[in-house]
Amino acid sequence: MFKGPQGFALFVNVAMNIVLGIVLTVFVDISIEMRLGVHFMTVEAVVGTFISSFCVGFTAGTLVPAMTWGMKLAGLFKFRPGGLGSYLCCAVVLGLCMGICITFCNFLIAGLGTKGLAGAMADIMFNLPVVLILAVIAVPIFLRPVQLLAAKVSGFDPAKAEKAQQH
Repeated sequence: MFKGPQGFALFVNVAMNIVLGIVLTVFVDISIEMRLGVHFMTVEAVVGTFISSFCVGFTAGTLVPAMTWGMKLAGLFKFRPGGLGSYLCCAVVLGLCMGICITFCNFLIAGLGTKGLAGAMADIMFNLPVVLILAVIAVPIFLRPVQLLAAKVSGFDPAKAEKAQQH
């Protein structure tokens, strides 16, 4: 299941969405509690939000070519492929894309039926800055370790494959 290039990509997608799901769920819930002064964080709410976040994030990670966009942006800045600048471009673009997708979808799912579109959009705008900051911090921290683990599990290392292709 996690072998080869597709297995590498699947492992990274699953692992990063577990990480982002935990980070975003806990810190967004804490942020909302702090801003509103109301305690509402329960185990059930955290688990439900994590599951929703993972499902949305996995779908977005499969359908949105954020890494490709990040590599193109790194190319525009003439960052060396595989270098720190290139990595940070890819990680920040991935964090922004995932943060936006997860925020919009989760708050639409949570609020559309009870608050209507205007209420859901208000929740999105209220929480989007916090989510984007968290995602742009979390993705660069966790992406590289997840990629290294994915390379070991899948037997596929994109850096080695790229070097072999150049020769």
